[in-house]
Amino acid sequence: PLLNVFRDAFVAEVKASCPGCSTKVVGVTQSDVTSGDLISKVVAAARSNPSYKYIFFDNGQFADGILSALSAAGLSGLKIGGRSIDPAGAAALKAGTEQVWTGQSYYLEGEAMTDEALRVLLGQPGAQNDDLVPVQLITKNNIAKVPSPYNLPSNSLQQYEKLWGVPQTPCKLTCS
Repeated sequence: PLLNVFRDAFVAEVKASCPGCSTKVVGVTQSDVTSGDLISKVVAAARSNPSYKYIFFDNGQFADGILSALSAAGLSGLKIGGRSIDPAGAAALKAGTEQVWTGQSYYLEGEAMTDEALRVLLGQPGAQNDDLVPVQLITKNNIAKVPSPYNLPSNSLQQYEKLWGVPQTPCKLTCS
């Protein structure tokens, strides 16, 4: 259910941007993910309609293995991408075998949630329902400048420490 927000927004954007286009959502369960059946379900959906041109995933890790599975099924020419690039997606972009991913820092998301919770607890202004964590569109053209794992801005923790006036300490978990 957590990923339904991305799915619903993606479907709505396709409909708004291309009224003649359609989407098919392949329903998968947590069990499909953990058992490795997710990719086979996506490949089966792609085989069911040769007119499909794109496959987009709501989580980069869910796409790992899609290229070899499509190839084994005799399918080619599908453009692959989605939300939340992972190292396999980054390698595929560099190789030109996948087309587009978004990058969003899970480190920054955690820091932003902590910031927002502190603002609410302390009655501080700034917490809004429409606050957004920046998302970057990543293609073959800019993948060389993108860190793996995705963590931009790389100094987000230090920015929050400065904002809250806490001692800035060397980053132990997210910095290289």
